[in-house]
Amino acid sequence: MSSLSHPPVQKAIGKLRAMSADEEERYWAEAREKALRDEVTLLAVAREAGHRGRTRERTRERTRGSDAQNSPQPHPTRRAQ
Repeated sequence: MSSLSHPPVQKAIGKLRAMSADEEERYWAEAREKALRDEVTLLAVAREAGHRGRTRERTRERTRGSDAQNSPQPHPTRRAQ
């Protein structure tokens, strides 16, 4: 069976043709598409910003940890005999 002759596909094609014919409907369909694309972009930007923030925090933690390890240790005191 051809996918174009499948009833749900035929119904979707009919809706697309009707929407394309109606200027206002086409405007709102394009607005919805743009909003979805914008949301995907904003989520990707937020994810990247979060990743950068975690990387910076890990770097700070490593730096703090290595500073503590590399700092001079106090000399052990000798006990008086």
